[in-house]
Order: sequence, then structure tokens, then C-alpha cells
Amino acid sequence: MNLTQRCHTVDEQLIGIMARRTALAEQLTGKQTRMAELAERKAHLAKCIITLDTLIQTISAKGLGRVELVVSNGLQLVFGDAVSCLLEKKEGARGTSYRIKVKVETEDGDVIDDPMDAFGGGVVNVAAFLLRVLLLHRFKLAKLLVLDETMNNLSSLHLPAASELLRSLADDYGFTVLMVTHQPGMAVRAHRAYEVAGEGPFELRQLTVGEML
Repeated sequence: MNLTQRCHTVDEQLIGIMARRTALAEQLTGKQTRMAELAERKAHLAKCIITLDTLIQTISAKGLGRVELVVSNGLQLVFGDAVSCLLEKKEGARGTSYRIKVKVETEDGDVIDDPMDAFGGGVVNVAAFLLRVLLLHRFKLAKLLVLDETMNNLSSLHLPAASELLRSLADDYGFTVLMVTHQPGMAVRAHRAYEVAGEGPFELRQLTVGEML
């Protein structure tokens, strides 16, 4: 092999090495980007854990009774006086945890169970919503509730009472509530309600009380 051929071979090898180097550099950049995303998610999760731990400590310090009372009052407003909330404290190797129970008074005695297992999704919707409101209040966050089908499992029978609950939060406690729903009954006590019509551009049509029932 003469010198020219050898130079040509070396050039080809160099081109291949440079191509591999570029590919590896792109892979490294992708890995670094992914690591940055994971680090950001880790930091976010750490903040969530701190928030939840603080909430648990607050519940422990203030007593479970207050939380049970507020959630029970909300459940009773929607479902009637026979329904109430219980918080079950559990000590474990990983610390203290709390489990929400729902009690329903019946003619055959009280039924106490996990709302996710023994009761309809509407009870879970209302209980979870009330706990969110408590969280906002406890940490003095903005009194703004943006809800997207939050009460989607409620039957039509309980929609007016749930709407009354939202109205009470607005009138009595200063919350601003913006809700998206496919259930007109949820809007019967709204200050204003609009129907989104059309397929684009969309139009807003203000509803009257009769149209919400």
C-alpha cells in the first residue's frame, strides 16, 4: 500500500471516529438533559413530601377532631346527617399515617369503612375536595379553587347540595371558585354560569337558573 492509499485509509478511519464522537456527544447531551429533568422531579417530590409531612404534624398538633368535624359537616351538607368522617391513626415503621373512614348511621347500626371500598365515588369526591380546602386554609394559600369535574361521581340527587357547599365557600369564607362541569345541577347556586357552545370558535352563553336544573 503506497503512501496515498494509507493517507486515504487514515482519513476514512478519522471520519468514522469523528462520526462516533458526534453520536456519543449527542447521547451524552440527551443523558444530561434527562438527568436534569429527573433532578427537577426529585426536588418537586421532595417538596411534596415536606408539605405532606407538615400537614400530618399539624393534624397531630391540632388534633384530629377539627379535621373530622370540618369534613363531617361538608359530607352532611351534601349527603345528610347520617354521614360523618373519621380519621384513623396508625403508627408504623415508616412513621405515623392517617386513614380516612366514613361512618354511615343506618337502622341496622353504624357502617364504618374505607370510602374507596365501601361507598360511592361521590363520597370520595366530596371528602377529597374538603381536605384540599383545609390544606389551602391551613397553609394560608390563595383562596382560589379551579375545579375540573371535581364532583363527577355525584348523583343528580346530591348536586344541588354540593352546589350549595361551593356557594357557602364563596359567600362565607371568601373563596373564588371556577368550575368546569358537564352537570348543570352543580351550577344551581353559582353566581354566574356559562355554557360553552360551538366547535370553534367557541361561544359563551350565560345560563339562567331554570337551565341549570
